[in-house]
Amino acid sequence: YEGNTRTVAVFSALYLNQLGFDVSNEPFEHHARYFRDALVRAMYRNVPADIFPDESFLVKFYESLLGRGAASFDREELICLPLFENPALLRNVDPAEALDTSKLA
Repeated sequence: YEGNTRTVAVFSALYLNQLGFDVSNEPFEHHARYFRDALVRAMYRNVPADIFPDESFLVKFYESLLGRGAASFDREELICLPLFENPALLRNVDPAEALDTSKLA
């Protein structure tokens, strides 16, 4: 993981260690995609699709990090289904190209 996600992870670990928790970088590194997607879902809003910021995934990650929650992270639970059911609801993306995975390689 890199960029902004790594920066948030590093500062999170530093802050939690400053508060007296024993936190390493390993959980952030091991679950980097889930952590990044949880950060996005905590901020993402698409009113026409009835999708609003949801911090529950980020809370779940931090609870697990601190030993207070389950450690299973399924990225599929982060998916905003209305955007797949109706790609016209996507913003800044041509609906015809929204689900085209050929450019991901």
